[in-house]
Amino acid sequence: MPSLWKRDQSPYWVCCYTSSDGQRLKKSTKQKDRTKALEVCLGIERAENLARAGSLTEQTAKKIIGEILERATGEALHNHKVDEWFDEWVTGKEQSRVDSTAVRYRQVARDFKKVLGKRSTLPLASIAPKDILAYRAAELAAGKSAKTANNAVKVVSAAFNAAFRMGYIPSNPCTALESLATETADRETFTPEQLTKLLKAAIGDWKRAILFAYYTGARLGDVANMHWNCVDLTKGIITFLPKKTKRSKKVIVIPLHADLETELMKSHGVGSTPLFPLLAGRPTGGKYGLSAQFNSV
Repeated sequence: MPSLWKRDQSPYWVCCYTSSDGQRLKKSTKQKDRTKALEVCLGIERAENLARAGSLTEQTAKKIIGEILERATGEALHNHKVDEWFDEWVTGKEQSRVDSTAVRYRQVARDFKKVLGKRSTLPLASIAPKDILAYRAAELAAGKSAKTANNAVKVVSAAFNAAFRMGYIPSNPCTALESLATETADRETFTPEQLTKLLKAAIGDWKRAILFAYYTGARLGDVANMHWNCVDLTKGIITFLPKKTKRSKKVIVIPLHADLETELMKSHGVGSTPLFPLLAGRPTGGKYGLSAQFNSV
């Protein structure tokens, strides 16, 4: 039978108990209240008795600890499973990130859980560096670049970092990996000659969208979803809020180039009507996304 006692210089009760190998041990319960300390002490004894009988498993140990924690503090033990935690983490990110970033996070989470298979139903702490390596290898096998694979692992790492900060896991398994070597290339502005070739190769909305991007410097996603109310023909300006700076609400104002105005006026619209209806609302990434289509042009 375990017992409790207190040191003169400590406010915490100490549990005196017999270990599974027969030793008489003492362990602080970290409880100032004697009733709560006794709950902790009885839990320790229960675990030692199961260990002595050879029937103590990791699942049983966590259950005992959870029961002790809940009785002593009123809080349940957090034991998130991988799939549940990633769903919860992505949902939180969707509330604080721009749409395109949130979509990216959910895609990475979905792919990561798919690679894990049945292991995605295990507790977070069960995931090891080899699981992260397997996910990165799957990204590369799918034809993605080393840079894209590195970025995907960074997203996964962010989810594990959040769990680590909240005390759900002892460490982040992603930190054991070294990033893949990548080749960097400087992107330069298209020359007038290159622009001419692009416009000859492009048709429909793509022709006007390429010209719009050239004269405004806007990103593909912003160009594709531009509306007519962004174009002020009277003042000769284009005004829009880039997605990347949406949270800072930094509005961009650019003079409307004469060549671009001429092209836009070929199919004039009003209000919230998209400038480029065939491109509006479509994702930029993916096999059939706008980026892939532009690469074809």
